[in-house]
Amino acid sequence: MRLATRLLTFMVLLLPACGFLEPAAPERAFKATDLLIGVEDMPPGYSSYEPFSSREFSCAECASIQFPKAEAGSVATMDVFRYLREGAAQRMFNEIILVAPYQYPETPWVYQSVVADRSYFGCFEWAEDESAPVCEWVGQYGEYVVVFRTLIGPDGMSLDDMENVIWAIDQRLADHLEKPLLDEIETEAP
Repeated sequence: MRLATRLLTFMVLLLPACGFLEPAAPERAFKATDLLIGVEDMPPGYSSYEPFSSREFSCAECASIQFPKAEAGSVATMDVFRYLREGAAQRMFNEIILVAPYQYPETPWVYQSVVADRSYFGCFEWAEDESAPVCEWVGQYGEYVVVFRTLIGPDGMSLDDMENVIWAIDQRLADHLEKPLLDEIETEAP
């Protein structure tokens, strides 16, 4: 009887950790590719490749788009990962920020998303070009994890440009997830 009680207790504690007892993400009327920004949201000098889907990072639905900066030879990338449960998205968010080799946490980053449940910004040296860092912004929006990365510097974009791109990402996610943006929140205040 004691063994059965311990086993039952263990199972009750283990199941939530595995995500089996988490509520499922809501059905959505849009696809992950609909959440990708377009070249019009990028600074001048960028073009875009066709968006593509993949099954990376064990996501239920994944979409990516790349934005090459032709004269510089650099590429900015946006990834959208959708999970069947919000807890799975939280775990992936944590895994991404723990695994990434962020070396420049002191980079002056100003923008703070009011749409994302949580976000993280960090920069690291790209092995091919040690003259400028690659910066990455990761945001979790419910069951979605969004990653945007780009080279910062003359061959990439400025931090101000990157903040504008992240604002565009926030706008896209706010529209689709029906979440208010900061200016909408401020106008609703008494």
